[in-house]
Amino acid sequence: MPIEEIDPLYLSTPAHTQSDARKHILIVEDDVFYRNLVLWILEDAGFRVTVAEDFFASIKVVEGDQPVHLMLTDVQMPVGTPNGVAIGRMARLRWHKLPIVYMTGFYDTGKLWAVEPDIPVLSKPFTGQDLLRVVEAALNPAGPC
Repeated sequence: MPIEEIDPLYLSTPAHTQSDARKHILIVEDDVFYRNLVLWILEDAGFRVTVAEDFFASIKVVEGDQPVHLMLTDVQMPVGTPNGVAIGRMARLRWHKLPIVYMTGFYDTGKLWAVEPDIPVLSKPFTGQDLLRVVEAALNPAGPC
């Protein structure tokens, strides 16, 4: 689906909280369309975003000097490489309390929750409003004060 066909519903989502200003979000997504779409939506909402197309690029970011405040990762990655669940677990070795959000168009969310019960899952396709709502909840699990 071309970007111009997607309604920018996220514009009706309230701006993120002041404490979220410039939070660093790592997007791990092998599909260039979703990677660019999520990047665009999150940057437009004011987040600092780094993108990685695979396990190796994501681990370089995780092992870098800049703290990551949230990882948003696709579950299904290219054949022969670690999937998003493995990427998230590797990232948590470095950042133990790193919030993670999975994105998937293929996996049964019930099966994902059986493996990772506390991690939110965004089912593809999703709206910008859905994306921002899940990101906000992951960054602020207790909700706004």
